[in-house]
Amino acid sequence: MRIRINCKAELGLTEWAELAVFRGFEPDEWIFGTEIGLFRKEPYLLSIGFINWSPHLDEDPQPFIEAGYWGEHHKVCIGAIHAGYKNEAILGYAYDFNERWR
Repeated sequence: MRIRINCKAELGLTEWAELAVFRGFEPDEWIFGTEIGLFRKEPYLLSIGFINWSPHLDEDPQPFIEAGYWGEHHKVCIGAIHAGYKNEAILGYAYDFNERWR
């Protein structure tokens, strides 16, 4: 059995910009990500950014674009990401019963 030790930090720089850092200790790795909100008029959003960039492991960043609807209970997102040598779809749905069970 192998135990992985890591930590993650996210920082909202402004209302529309966010940075994320993932630090893995075993194995030793740093992974970075960012998101920029191009359009944020509730309940709609449009964001771009990149995820999974690891200069230590020589991994290129994976750029993405994502649009979503963040209603009181229903949350829907759709987008695209360039991962490796191909483009992939991003699809998501969540239902918030209430703030406690979010």
